[in-house]
Amino acid sequence: MRKTRLHALPVLLCLGFVAGCGKPEPRFSGIVQSHADTYRSGTGGSCDLLKNERFGGGFHYADGKKTDWKSEIGWKLIAHRGNSDVYQFSWVFSPVGGVSITRNKEVEYDGKESVIVFQNDSEVVSIEPGSIKSSQDSKQNH
Repeated sequence: MRKTRLHALPVLLCLGFVAGCGKPEPRFSGIVQSHADTYRSGTGGSCDLLKNERFGGGFHYADGKKTDWKSEIGWKLIAHRGNSDVYQFSWVFSPVGGVSITRNKEVEYDGKESVIVFQNDSEVVSIEPGSIKSSQDSKQNH
């Protein structure tokens, strides 16, 4: 009976170690940005890469010559590769009155360089270095 206990302990420790290693931890902060029309247009929305895994974008032009749209952007950290975190991104772009487009893409992000994830004539989705300060963070810094 004593041998069983001695052999079971290393097996249980190994199983616990493997279970804890299944999900990679992010190494870099970043901002997922939705840019309306063109990259760095100054319009669109943003979301913290580490605090969320999904957000919606969209734009209402108030111009009959342009098509309004909505989008859903989702991501999940799946691995580390060299000096980068690797994310699986999904994007559903839905022009009002049109057919939705769904795309998936694996993206490497090193925390230093901006990465364009998806783009079309209406929206550019990117990861930008940095982080979004919450109102709670701002209060603590003053």
